[in-house]
Amino acid sequence: MKFFILCLVVFPFCISCTDVSDLSTVSGTANPNDYLFTSKLGETSPANPLNPYDIAGQLHTELYTAYYEEDSLAVELSAILDRVLVVSAQNETFVSLSTSSYSIDSTTLSSLIGKISCCSVEVIENSLATDEAALSLQSFISTLVPLCDEEDDYNIIYSFITSYENTVLGSKNIPASDKQVILITTSIIRYSTYERKKRPKKNTDPEWDLMIGNIIGSVDGASEGIEAAVLKSLLCGIVENGE
Repeated sequence: MKFFILCLVVFPFCISCTDVSDLSTVSGTANPNDYLFTSKLGETSPANPLNPYDIAGQLHTELYTAYYEEDSLAVELSAILDRVLVVSAQNETFVSLSTSSYSIDSTTLSSLIGKISCCSVEVIENSLATDEAALSLQSFISTLVPLCDEEDDYNIIYSFITSYENTVLGSKNIPASDKQVILITTSIIRYSTYERKKRPKKNTDPEWDLMIGNIIGSVDGASEGIEAAVLKSLLCGIVENGE
């Protein structure tokens, strides 16, 4: 079994994000697998309509795909950043989520990459308000990573993720702000693992095994909102893939 050292470069976005929805009244009694979508070809869809932040995963996939459509991929950090910002600005749904512009200092970003010191546990603890939510997400990720590495059947992975989402939605001990962080993250993970399992790999595609950057980037940004989570997850995944 592979052992992963989960480290994150924190990207200091200045961004206006969507409000936190009050999830305290959302019922967690439904079974997400009852909503498991299939395409015309009978393939499973990564969507989970019970997750109120499902758009996060959809946007991540759209921006990820658009980024890797370039024939020549960026190598320099500043070029990667510019490309991601262009792609996100061209996505109407992403733009509609934000009420003002966002920016990032490439010099500061470059400096932070040379000082990687923030490990996954610290990112999770800093992003969540309660110990119960932090321990819950840590346990989920520690089980998910080897599962994705060893399991070829996406249906099994989908069931694991949506069952966890159902538990979070139904929890009375996890506050709405922590549910936002967790559910945005699980949405991005659901769609990312779908791409890894279902999409044929091209020479210019990222290695789908490298999902730690996506996960931790999402966790770090999700407390701010969907926009920050999607962008940080995307950037972390691209940088990780290029190392």
